[in-house]
Amino acid sequence: MEVSSEKSKVMVSSERVNEASITKDDEPLELVHKFKYLGATLHEDGSSTVEVRTRIGLATAAFAKLRKIWKSSISFKAKYKLFRSLVSSILT
Repeated sequence: MEVSSEKSKVMVSSERVNEASITKDDEPLELVHKFKYLGATLHEDGSSTVEVRTRIGLATAAFAKLRKIWKSSISFKAKYKLFRSLVSSILT
């Protein structure tokens, strides 16, 4: 496996370290304050407030798109399955 210097980033989550001096092939890697990993935004301070708000917004939008379904005569069981797969899955 080859690690790409251009695609690699460094995030420090400690108040004691001001700069990261991690290099690859004598080239310093870019220091970032947040990055997206497996679909979740990670912040250097460890907070998840922004991530939670983003997911709630996405779930609310998904729920709103299904407004016609909620008002329809489809069974509760079918509605529940749609909710679990299309809305709840965004939150977890």
